[in-house]
Amino acid sequence: MKKIYAYLLVAVLSAIFATSADAASISLDEKISGTATQNQWITYDITIPELGFLTIDFEGAQNKMYPEFELYGKQLYLFIDRGTIGIDGRSVTYGVKAGTYKLRISTLEHIPSAPFSFTARFTAGHTYDVEPNDKISSQLPEIPANTTIKGTTNLGPGVDYFKITSPKDQYLHVSGTKTSLAVYSDDNKLVSYGHYGNLTVPIKSGTYYIEAHGDNYEFTYSFTDAPKNSEFEYNNTIETATPLPLNKQTNNCER
Repeated sequence: MKKIYAYLLVAVLSAIFATSADAASISLDEKISGTATQNQWITYDITIPELGFLTIDFEGAQNKMYPEFELYGKQLYLFIDRGTIGIDGRSVTYGVKAGTYKLRISTLEHIPSAPFSFTARFTAGHTYDVEPNDKISSQLPEIPANTTIKGTTNLGPGVDYFKITSPKDQYLHVSGTKTSLAVYSDDNKLVSYGHYGNLTVPIKSGTYYIEAHGDNYEFTYSFTDAPKNSEFEYNNTIETATPLPLNKQTNNCER
């Protein structure tokens, strides 16, 4: 049975790559026009120079003939998205890493042929591209505070990690858009997490990792001094509860 599955996988991949053997390399900002036909795919190679955002602007189809498109990552089996080019056109944007992407265009099953026209655009994102950065590791480069980090996890395992260092006990502030955020300590323990918003947590001096998740995430982080008598122990469980003496003011923040 395993041999059968292996044979089918090879056959499917061979068919896919054979379809793209004659793929035409196109330039960014170049207007491409053609005619899609039923049960056949026209394949284009689009080369992305660095991490950023790929936008494909389709012009409206004629006579209500709707071609469909598929976008793949660096390999054809890394499927990204499928869609239909409507009569009013369509504009789609994807977070992408450096590499060659394949855009395939065909028609719906009941449409014999349909014209299409599109332009591919690229916008660089200011980021630290430290791939692979999908695991917490001391080998990750450190990113400085007050820097906007843009990236994407729609072409990978689902998360990206960025290393930061706190020189003293202080507050860490992380602000993100389209981003699910978390902060881990150097021993891989979750310190705090949040969804699509601001995150503030008191941290001790040491190394930490910011976890970002999202198709086109964006975040920045900064430090501020903590008020006197701020509490820095991790005590979010009964077992790690910190004894609280009487007549002592303690400052903390919501996580």
